Amino acid sequence: MPEDIWANITSLGLRAKPPTRRGRRGVLSAFGLQQHVKEATHISGRLLDPIMTRDDEDLVRLCDVGLYLGSDHKIVRCILQQHKPPPIRVTCELRDYRKIDMLAFQADLEHQLTTTMITPPDSDVNDFLEHFAHSSEVVLDKHAPQSTRSRTIRPRPRWYNDDIREVKREQRRLERKWRKTRLQVDRDAYMIQHEKLVKMIEKSKETYYKDSLCNSNTKDTFKTLGVLLNKTGKILPTFDTPDKLCNKFAEYFIDKVAKIRCSIDDDPVNSGPNAEMNVTIVVDRELTSFKELNDTEIIEKAVITQFNEHIEQNDLDEIFQSAYKHKHSTETALLKVKDDIARALDDNQAAFLILLDLSAAFDTIDHDILFHRFEHHFGIKGTALQWFRSYMTDRTFQVNVSGSMSDVFGLCYGVPQGSIIGPRAFTAYSQYVATIIRHYGIMYHIYADDVQLYLVFNPKVPGDAACALFKLSSCVREIHSWMTLNKLKLNNSKTEFFIAASPHNLTRLSGTTLCIGATEIVPSSSIRNLGVSFDTSLTMSSHVTALCKSLNFILWNISRIRRYIDQNTCSCAMRALILSKLDYANALLAGCKAGDITRLQRLQNKAARIIFQLPRRHSASILLDTLHWLPVNKRIIFKVLLYVFKTVHNLAPDYLTNSITIHKPLRQGLRSALDVNRLATPKYNRRFSDGAFSVCGPKWWNDLPITIRSSPTVSAFKASLKTYLY
Repeated sequence: MPEDIWANITSLGLRAKPPTRRGRRGVLSAFGLQQHVKEATHISGRLLDPIMTRDDEDLVRLCDVGLYLGSDHKIVRCILQQHKPPPIRVTCELRDYRKIDMLAFQADLEHQLTTTMITPPDSDVNDFLEHFAHSSEVVLDKHAPQSTRSRTIRPRPRWYNDDIREVKREQRRLERKWRKTRLQVDRDAYMIQHEKLVKMIEKSKETYYKDSLCNSNTKDTFKTLGVLLNKTGKILPTFDTPDKLCNKFAEYFIDKVAKIRCSIDDDPVNSGPNAEMNVTIVVDRELTSFKELNDTEIIEKAVITQFNEHIEQNDLDEIFQSAYKHKHSTETALLKVKDDIARALDDNQAAFLILLDLSAAFDTIDHDILFHRFEHHFGIKGTALQWFRSYMTDRTFQVNVSGSMSDVFGLCYGVPQGSIIGPRAFTAYSQYVATIIRHYGIMYHIYADDVQLYLVFNPKVPGDAACALFKLSSCVREIHSWMTLNKLKLNNSKTEFFIAASPHNLTRLSGTTLCIGATEIVPSSSIRNLGVSFDTSLTMSSHVTALCKSLNFILWNISRIRRYIDQNTCSCAMRALILSKLDYANALLAGCKAGDITRLQRLQNKAARIIFQLPRRHSASILLDTLHWLPVNKRIIFKVLLYVFKTVHNLAPDYLTNSITIHKPLRQGLRSALDVNRLATPKYNRRFSDGAFSVCGPKWWNDLPITIRSSPTVSAFKASLKTYLY
């Protein structure tokens, strides 16, 4: 079924307050979709099984709803008008030499040569050869006239070679012979040749995919495995010519940004004062030294290096912005957010969390505002500012589809996509959002255009929750106003509200909603924050469930192609597809339930058994040792201790470094005073802080031997720590 059709989409029906028919039409029209099911499909009288297509395509010809058959859902049937693209055919000329009567052909050829004899004195050898070829062609046209036949051109797989083609040709010859004679000896010869062909194909596939996976980077590994698993890429829209499709894409991109800018200009907030910051920062140093190089990427790297040095030396950076910065990542940002909320829950408090997102954030930046910010708030002047102005303005773009190029279009707004400077320019452009949030006394963390606001309160104190909601709603409204004035569009559809609290305190907050203007946002039971799912009690069970679902699907696919790849290739695929997912943000799994760790460990054991092609009953501990894979629980400890080592040696973000302190003994002469690398373990009361970085990190760090904690470099620490955990 084409990807344009989505069945069982319940987001329009499974809600506390189902949307009206008019509301559903508005949502579908906003995304360019049409819905074909016109009556209820569930026993409750609601439409829970829509069939949607693009509104500019006539894909569904007939759609009707049937009866209930063993379920509380009715059968939904539709007829699709999906036509395959016509195959590529070529025309070739051939002769049927089997119909030639050799005696008649010989007689006609002799007659043709004698009647058109060339006298020797007037001709040379080439003339005789040309005469013979012409006479032979005339006789062939009589006995085996030339005919034309068309054949389909099929793409040849990359593992297909000439040896396989010859063996396949011989198989077809033996098959034709057996079907003609029906003798057992001919059938046996055909089956032997068929088995030979199958083995050659499997061997060729194994060799090809082994070389492709072992001699490639992570990106190429994913690409090769996608081909092997028959994963199709994105399906392009229907088009007459590639040129028209290129221009259609380009016009779509331009219209998308234009619509966002128009909606921003029509916002009532724009009737207010000019969009400028209230504080002007003046610094002594200017960015004026640039080298003229031919390669644009090298120039951008040199510029961004000087830009970052300028920001750090003048203390202009935002500490809680973790995007596109050295020593920062999504995992460090999530560690900080979880640590703050977990410590609050440990003190029998609760927290409100709001996730904000922007629409086409990099594409709507106003150049004049950006240059004004560079000059007056970051102290970039003179030649450096002229370079940025030259780099950002008067840019053009084209769309490339299968080698066809669109027309040239101008870029009036935004920063270059895929560039080195563009993302860093965006963080500088939107840095004032942090100032707004700090004004309201709200904790926050920002990663590029993803803004996290969270505020801790005491649910037992009357009015404390309402006061926290008022602060958050006021802050979001001011952020919306500032973004509108600065030509940025807040994506209200992706704004999420979340309550983190203990089960007992959560019952006190039932019915709590966040009102932003006329919009009422109902809290979610779990949210996905930078690729990690959070639940209300920070048990991380929802994240483990989603991770298990994803890993099970990948393992099932790899088991299907295991016979085509060798052991080393399979191990490489497992590291790229399974361990990378297991290790992403696994420091947040510290302190989670033992049952959730067991679920992840079973998947790691399953991956090891697939590599060695062993049954399920086989013990996996020996396999993990052979692969040098740490178990899941020790991988979590390894990641947490690695971040602790980086914080101790100032290799981590400042917000993580500030959460850990060196141990100071109460009096001199204690043995702990001799351990200069010992960390102070904060006091905690309940189970929520077991997984907090500021609690479990120092506790596990102090349990390490002094020799490991005294490692001079990160690589030495990782090697010694892995050996210790084994």
